[in-house]
Amino acid sequence: YSRITRGRKTSAVLRFAFIMFTVKAAALAAAASVGQIAAAEILQAPAFGLYSGAIVLYVDEVIPHEDSAKAQSLAFTMTMLASVFASTISGHLYDIMPVGRVLWIACAVSLAGSILAVMGVRKTRR
Repeated sequence: YSRITRGRKTSAVLRFAFIMFTVKAAALAAAASVGQIAAAEILQAPAFGLYSGAIVLYVDEVIPHEDSAKAQSLAFTMTMLASVFASTISGHLYDIMPVGRVLWIACAVSLAGSILAVMGVRKTRR
């Protein structure tokens, strides 16, 4: 992580990771074969891989030191809860509509979330 992000602001890395979540969702929705699905999954590294490293540093940079452990725990709890709710909701959607439509809905939700997250990230000094 440190070699990849050397010289970059943590906030910029976090924004890039948010955008990559949406790119991955679009790549999965557009995939027409198993090979394309596998290729789209490679985008998990610049999405969640960068996010998990950047969120720790970001919290340390914007939250007072005495509250940083709680804030990091909250960030990863929200990530886990979002994953559980997304899986539950998409599972119900798979029961009532085609897979392709559900994947494009997930892409739209990811885009909305990425826009909100990018707008909400404060600039950092690093």
